[in-house]
Amino acid sequence: MNGKPLVSVIINTFNGAECVAGAVKSALEQDYENKEIIVVDDNGAGSEKQLATRKALAEYIGSGKITYLPNEKNIGDAASKNAGLAVSRGEYIAFLDDDDIYPDPEKLAVNVETLSALDDSWGAAYSAIEVRWPGLTMVFNSRRMPSGDILYDLLIHSIYINPSNVVTRRKAILDVGGYDTAYKRHVDWGYHAMLASRYKFAYIPIIGGVHNNQNPRFVAYTDENKRTEQLGFYVRRTARFTGHMPEEKRVVIACVNVMLMNTLKNAPYSKCRALLAEWGFTLTPRAYLRAAAVFLKIKYNRYYKA
Repeated sequence: MNGKPLVSVIINTFNGAECVAGAVKSALEQDYENKEIIVVDDNGAGSEKQLATRKALAEYIGSGKITYLPNEKNIGDAASKNAGLAVSRGEYIAFLDDDDIYPDPEKLAVNVETLSALDDSWGAAYSAIEVRWPGLTMVFNSRRMPSGDILYDLLIHSIYINPSNVVTRRKAILDVGGYDTAYKRHVDWGYHAMLASRYKFAYIPIIGGVHNNQNPRFVAYTDENKRTEQLGFYVRRTARFTGHMPEEKRVVIACVNVMLMNTLKNAPYSKCRALLAEWGFTLTPRAYLRAAAVFLKIKYNRYYKA
């Protein structure tokens, strides 16, 4: 329309009948007209949850405003997002989780305008994001954030990137092979790390998304062994993208992630050293102190400056 590139908004939903319509509504209310909205229903065709989701979206399905794709069976978040990507046609891709929304009607327009002015070495644009927990709401990335090579900042979590606050060039997503289905939880972290390892990210100073952690269906692992096992997978997997970095920097990334999971108080040098050794890293006292300084800076910026 009007010569503007097509944007595909891909919404993956699982057990989200009570909230997915809100995500669709926020996408439809975007001022950017040349867009398509694809909802991938991962509840399993004919299941009670799939029927409830279809009912919640009946208004939009009946009007032809969205493309509705129910998976035959549950295939997981990463594979579902890849399924949506496979049928999409947009030059730009915007993933949106079913319980998240776009709060700014100009979000897609601003992202497309930003990326269109940059060369293909810039794969994505990200913005600030509002994150809601029960009884607590915070805004991340509200300070001036880095543009360009953001991989290190992303891996130490000083940058918060969620599907709702980023728009990506289609060619960049295809270049990295889409979502990595080896991830079973927090798949977006690995996906954005893959992108950031090959492409630059542009920062846009708007609140581009609302990430809703209110829903009780998303419960973090309470068992420390499970959480540690999952963290080890993240650290080993993302180490594939950091081979060009100095070794101490790579160790700091791994150590900061342990501290963020356990808090600094519960992640003494001996514990961090043992875990990192298990994951193939050698932690030195200097690297530990550097990681602790990074950890404290992140916590200060998040909770006192967010």
